[in-house]
Amino acid sequence: MPPRRPLLLLAVLLGLLTLCPAQTGEPLRTARQVLHSTEADHKARPPVVLRGVVTSAEPDWEGRFFLQDHTGGVFVEYLQTPGPRVGDLLEVRGTLSRGAFTPIVIKAGIQRLGTAPLPEPYKVGIEELTSGNQDAQRVEIEGWVRASRPKGSRRQVDLVVAGRRIHVLTHLPADLPPDSLVAARVRVRGTVAASFNSRLKHLTGVNIFVPSPADFVIEEVEQSNPFNEPPLPIMQVAQFHPENKPGRRIHVSGIITGGRPGLDLFVQDSSGGIQVQGTQLPSLKPGTSVDIAGFLEYENNLPVIKDGIARVSREAFPPVVPVEPEAARILQGLHPFQSITLRGHVIDVATRNVNRELQGFVGKRVTWMIQGDSLTFPVEIELPHGVPVPEAPAGSLVAATGVLLPDSDGEGHVRDIMLVLPALDNLRLLEAPSWFTPARLAIAFGVACLVLIGVAAWSVTVSRKNEVLKFLISDREAARAELQEAHDQLERRVEERSRQLEKEIRERETDEVEFKAVLAERTRLAQELHDTLEQTLTGIALQLDTAWRFRDPAREEAVKPLELARTWIRQSQLELRRSIWDLRSRELEQFELSKALEQSAHAAAESSGITITQRTEGTPLHLPETVEENLLRIGQEALANLCRHSAARTGVVVLSYGERELSLSVSDDGKGLPTSGIPGKDEGHFGLIGMSERAQRLGGKLEISSHPGEGMRVTVRIPLESIVPRAGAATLVI
Repeated sequence: MPPRRPLLLLAVLLGLLTLCPAQTGEPLRTARQVLHSTEADHKARPPVVLRGVVTSAEPDWEGRFFLQDHTGGVFVEYLQTPGPRVGDLLEVRGTLSRGAFTPIVIKAGIQRLGTAPLPEPYKVGIEELTSGNQDAQRVEIEGWVRASRPKGSRRQVDLVVAGRRIHVLTHLPADLPPDSLVAARVRVRGTVAASFNSRLKHLTGVNIFVPSPADFVIEEVEQSNPFNEPPLPIMQVAQFHPENKPGRRIHVSGIITGGRPGLDLFVQDSSGGIQVQGTQLPSLKPGTSVDIAGFLEYENNLPVIKDGIARVSREAFPPVVPVEPEAARILQGLHPFQSITLRGHVIDVATRNVNRELQGFVGKRVTWMIQGDSLTFPVEIELPHGVPVPEAPAGSLVAATGVLLPDSDGEGHVRDIMLVLPALDNLRLLEAPSWFTPARLAIAFGVACLVLIGVAAWSVTVSRKNEVLKFLISDREAARAELQEAHDQLERRVEERSRQLEKEIRERETDEVEFKAVLAERTRLAQELHDTLEQTLTGIALQLDTAWRFRDPAREEAVKPLELARTWIRQSQLELRRSIWDLRSRELEQFELSKALEQSAHAAAESSGITITQRTEGTPLHLPETVEENLLRIGQEALANLCRHSAARTGVVVLSYGERELSLSVSDDGKGLPTSGIPGKDEGHFGLIGMSERAQRLGGKLEISSHPGEGMRVTVRIPLESIVPRAGAATLVI
């Protein structure tokens, strides 16, 4: 090889990588990775390297095929002929693409590695199949054949599974009559190919490509030809029959009363009428006697025959005589799909094109909107292009004879109706429209309005200057009077509000002075008690402790009084300290509620020997002094009760600042309340009553929960809206 050739190849490769930057990423190596690729992957277009088996490849796909590995299946655009065949084991190298419905592999190159058996099909239900997530997978499903017809080089079999229709495309043996498949129960194995709206990427249908006749298994065929069975009266097709079973066709006979080319026929016998739908219905004239075989289904809560087959009957039935029923009978649902005559005035006429090329009809649909005495309904007829439309202009009185198509609810009551005309002469003009048609009346009304507007404009022009002058004068006078009234009213309101604010300010100042005086006096009393009585009790306690150490245990009559005196002194000290707590001035102590509760808990723990902890939850708020003072007193009273009566080992004090309320709880693990309930003032207990009264003053409530032997919890809850300071609000004085 010449020395420059490797350099030239390297340059070409670098150029290709520059033009295709998406190929520089890590390749996707499984079908699952392709199917689960993201939008970012689709923009980057990473390389794809797959190894799997071809599950479906048709000659007219120009090299495209479905490939499946152990993780799933994908669609591959090879775009070379001849393409791979079903069963080929391939290694595929290509590029990821978003695809029109699911992610696919494009710009693919393949390497044949041999052949392999097709993957075992996944048995699916119709819900999974119609969800679209089985696209490109090999599946197996059972259903009932509704129709069979050629489609290109294949045969399309319409399969109904649990009331939903899917299309199966397969290559059946040439000697198998297509009609022999109708009403058969079959099991098919093949690759799912979704039908979709490429612009919206929406699923519209499901197709299954069956690769071989062996994958199309007929489980059960129709037991008998329905045309060989006696026909059912049309009114009995939806009634109970013991022989009814899934996939069974029914047989009816009657007279054709109308139909739309390539879409449906309407058949009526002596008992009633029915709609027959199908893509292979022959074009038969109204009045022809026919036998119909098809599958019973329901639309708009009415029975219809779908996938019907029509044959001209050997028996001639009497002609159908249209009836002209009352509107009440029509709305009761008593004439579905029957030939009737209705009268009314034409309101509007509309024409639109109809294109059903697959069914062999291209033409137009003419719709008259007719208003009768009690009903307003459309009348339709489909005509080939070039056929003139009957003359029935708006405002004319007509009689329309056609097939009634009702829209019923579940109870059989009709919501809307439509009349389908079988021929042009079924719309008869009874009375031409009056010269005063709506259009002409509108023109005349417009001319009259223009004349009146001209006269009115002339009159307004003559009198406008005087009226404007009078209006301005009266408007100014009214505005002046309103302004004076508003000014006087504002002065009165300012004066009243000033007096009210003056009064509220005086009351607030008086309350604050009284509150500070009370706090100062409490502080002084607390100091006096601490410096005199508490010191005295402390001295007595020390002397009694000294006497206790030098007691003579042999003299029991002296020991007991001494022990009783020591107990009384300790209780007196506890009561005195509680009184000092109650009297301490929070203002002189630079008060903070959580710190004060912590100090109270610490003091109670020291005097009682109980382990008491305190914690604060939430974000502390700046509260009015009266609120903090009352909460502290409630907490101290609850601690005092805990030390005196609970016989507890531990206690917990929790101050919680919530979004809507403030709460304080004191709990212990003591003996709890007696079974008789909460003691009251009649028994000499005032603590709980006092706490409840304080809570009520703050707009809150006191909650007590206890069970004998399981401790006790005292909780006070105060809504924040009741304690937030408001302008002009009086201060609560305790």
